[in-house]
Amino acid sequence: MLVVHTADIHLDHCFDSQGFPQSVGARRRKRQREALAGVLRHAWDRQADAVLIAGDLMETENLSRETLSFVREQFARIAPVPVLIAPGNKDACTPGSPYVAEEWPENVHIFRESEWRTWQSPEVPLVVHGLGNTGAPIPPGTVTGLHVPRDERTHIALVHAGETAHLPEGYDPVAPFTLSDMLQPGLDYIALGHIHRCLCLQESPGFAAWYAGPPEPVGFEEPGPGHFLEITIEADGRGGKAVSVTRRQASNRLHVSLELDCTGLPDGEALAATVKSRLPGPDMALLLRLALRGRVSSELWNELPGVLARLREGLEALVVEDRSTLDDDHAAWSGEDTALGDFVRRMAAEIEDAPTPGDRLRLERARDLGVSAFLGRPLRHDTPTGGLE
Repeated sequence: MLVVHTADIHLDHCFDSQGFPQSVGARRRKRQREALAGVLRHAWDRQADAVLIAGDLMETENLSRETLSFVREQFARIAPVPVLIAPGNKDACTPGSPYVAEEWPENVHIFRESEWRTWQSPEVPLVVHGLGNTGAPIPPGTVTGLHVPRDERTHIALVHAGETAHLPEGYDPVAPFTLSDMLQPGLDYIALGHIHRCLCLQESPGFAAWYAGPPEPVGFEEPGPGHFLEITIEADGRGGKAVSVTRRQASNRLHVSLELDCTGLPDGEALAATVKSRLPGPDMALLLRLALRGRVSSELWNELPGVLARLREGLEALVVEDRSTLDDDHAAWSGEDTALGDFVRRMAAEIEDAPTPGDRLRLERARDLGVSAFLGRPLRHDTPTGGLE
C-alpha cells in the first residue's frame, strides 16, 4: 500500500510582507500551483492508494476563482486516486468556505468536522481518520481523543495540528496535542500539517508520524527545498506491518538570508563577490534576503543600485534591507565653524533623539545626502530597500 502525504501549500499566499514586488509575488503563487500539480502527478504515476493533504492547502481569504478552478481540475485529473483533505487554520471549513460552498470531484473527500471521522477505501484495506479545522478553537484533548480499532486494516490519522514538543516559537497553537498521548496499537501512520518543515516526530518499523512541510517553501522561516512524503505500508512477514517513509523533493528553490557588513569594502565588485561567495551552488534557485550594514565608501554608495540590479539577474528574487551609511568623518566636520559644521551638528542632535531605529536610519540618510550636497558629490536619491525585480 502506498499513500502520498503533503500539507501547507498555502495557495494564493500574499507575499507582500516579505518585501517582494507584485510581479515576484505572482510568480511565486504560480510556483505553488506547480508544486501541487507535481505532487499529484507523482501520486498518479506511482498509482498511489490515496493522497493525504494535512491542511492549509490554500489561503481562503486570498483565494481566486482561477486558483480554485485549477485545484479542482488537478484533483479530477488523477481520479480515481482518492484525495483526502483535513482543513487547516488558513483554509478552515467554515460555512462559506470553498470546502462547503463549492462542488468537488468525486474522488475528493473533505473532513469537515472538528471531530474525528473515518473514510474507508473501497479498493484496499485502508482507513483514514480525519479531523478538520472549522474556524473555532479546537479544545485540548480533541486530537488525542482518537480511538483506532484493532483489526487487519491500515489506519492513518490525518490532521492539521501543533505537536507541543516540536511547535516552533511564534506558531499558532492550532489543535495542540502531544504525540505520546496519541500513540495507540493499530495506528500505523500520522499525517500532520501546520509546522513548515519536513519533520519526523517518530519512526519505527511499524509506525511513523511526520510533518510533510510545504512542497514549495512559503517564507524565509522555512529555507527549503520543499518536500512531500511517500509512505509505503506492507506486511512484515511476522503478523505486523512495516512502515517506510521516503522524502521526495518537490522544489529546487531555497530562501537564503544574508547579513553583510559593508565596512571596508572598496567598491561594488567587492560587494558582489562577497555575496556570491556565501550563496549555495548554482543548481538551486535562490530567493535572497540581503541585509546591508556598516559604513560604506562614497564610491560603493553610488554604485550600489546598479550592483544590486546585476546581482538580481542570477536569482529567483532579491529583497534588500539597506541600513548602511556613508563612511564620512562627521566628528571632524562638527567641529568646524562653517555651514557644513552647523548642519552636521544639528543632524547629530536629531539622530540622537530619534524615537525608533527606522527614524534614525532616515535621519542618517538625510545627513548623508546633505553632506554630499555640501561637498558637491553625486547624490543617490534612491534607497535600494525592498524587492528588486
